[in-house]
Amino acid sequence: LTNLLYLDLGKNQLYSAIPVDIGSAQNLEELRVQENEMFGNIPESLYDLRKLEKLWLQNTMKCDEVDSSWLCVSDSEFGFEGSLQTEIGNLLSLSHLLINNNPLTGTLPSELGRCENLSIL
Repeated sequence: LTNLLYLDLGKNQLYSAIPVDIGSAQNLEELRVQENEMFGNIPESLYDLRKLEKLWLQNTMKCDEVDSSWLCVSDSEFGFEGSLQTEIGNLLSLSHLLINNNPLTGTLPSELGRCENLSIL
């Protein structure tokens, strides 16, 4: 996946965590996994994606089977856990960071200020 530039898995009813080896996609510029049933911590290797410009993790969904079909609703108590690490400041190309509607804890790291291109938070 070293040549992958854009990965859009948003709105696909995925039930998954972000793979811990996502950092091996060194040329990745945009990662979208919004509106899926995502869980777990944001992997440390994600902070190695130095070319990442857009990171869409918002609106994690909670899905349940109802009458032989799936019903998915936004649930801010379900989704990515933990907190953003100080290494977020390594993503100097980051312009979009969407993390709303997740049960992340803590405050935004001050190192986020190193992301001078950040225009959407």
